[in-house]
Amino acid sequence: MSLLLASISALLIFNLGIPHPIDLCDNLVSDGTAAFCFTQGEISAQPPPGFEQYFGPPPHFQFFPSDAPEENIWALRDFIKSDVAEESMQILENRLHSHVERRLEAFKPALDRVMETIDEEGDVEGIIGYSEGAIVGASLILEEQRMFEELGKPARIKCAVFISGWPPFDPKTGKFHLSDGTSELIKIHTCHVLGANDPYVNGSMALYNICKTDNANIFDHGHGHTVPQGDKIQGELADVVREMISEALKNI
Repeated sequence: MSLLLASISALLIFNLGIPHPIDLCDNLVSDGTAAFCFTQGEISAQPPPGFEQYFGPPPHFQFFPSDAPEENIWALRDFIKSDVAEESMQILENRLHSHVERRLEAFKPALDRVMETIDEEGDVEGIIGYSEGAIVGASLILEEQRMFEELGKPARIKCAVFISGWPPFDPKTGKFHLSDGTSELIKIHTCHVLGANDPYVNGSMALYNICKTDNANIFDHGHGHTVPQGDKIQGELADVVREMISEALKNI
């Protein structure tokens, strides 16, 4: 089967300043596999001291506000890697408990902005999200599943690539949506791009764990909390994404 038959329009959810997967996008565009549009957060932000290398040159924006950047620094630097990814996220959640109210306030506007972009573009069927962008993308996918189940509104997103992603937020509690055996799963095809040396890799695994196993693949680039760079590794990733898109479009 030719993978060139699989073509999709995808939404990139990356905050300005973050290195984008340019080689990956160019590779997928070159043979008509995908076309891309872009969205980002609108809240101005400053990288915490010591984390500038993750965010690239300014300006920087985020989807969700933070009242206490020093609390973020402390929580992230002391991020505990448990053998169980969900335990790590619960510990982090407890340390960031003061953010829940602001997160709840920002949740719907953030999703609404992304959905408006999808409405404006008209034919978006896939998402690529990095870090916080993956949180937003995963949250949107679960919201589309809820709208289909409750209102019968067909979901538009058929597949997603999460790069150094973290699990989505629960719109009712503002906390991370984690697997507990009864949690709602992301059912569409997903590719989870992560690095074994990422100090926050448990966040990526917690996201993977709430995705339907049969439709979820892991691509480990072996580095840290970064977008994989370079023709070779992004070419390998592009082939994995092509196969994911092909499988996703079989179900349409």
